Amino acid sequence: LDDVYEKHCSRQSKDHDAPIQLYRKKMANTPITEKIQLDLFKEISQKLLPDYVLEDYIYSKLCLVHDSVWYFKQHFVTQIGVGSLLCYLFAITARNPHKIFFSAS
Repeated sequence: LDDVYEKHCSRQSKDHDAPIQLYRKKMANTPITEKIQLDLFKEISQKLLPDYVLEDYIYSKLCLVHDSVWYFKQHFVTQIGVGSLLCYLFAITARNPHKIFFSAS
């Protein structure tokens, strides 16, 4: 998913490290609390990460065929759900969104 975001940033002429830089800047001299992290997450997701990045990428790869997009969404959500459940059951903590890969073919 990191590649999808980097491609989006390059098309928009934006720095793909901006969310990380903002996080580091805000958290530099701040005690880490859940509320502060949640507020920072909301700020980053509203200002720097548009909701449509992955959707635009999927539409571009599937050539706007509605049935293919629906099938992909259904299959993707199922796989993410199963993966999350298994990670929880087996106490696997090293599964992060930037480590998720999927084939574009």
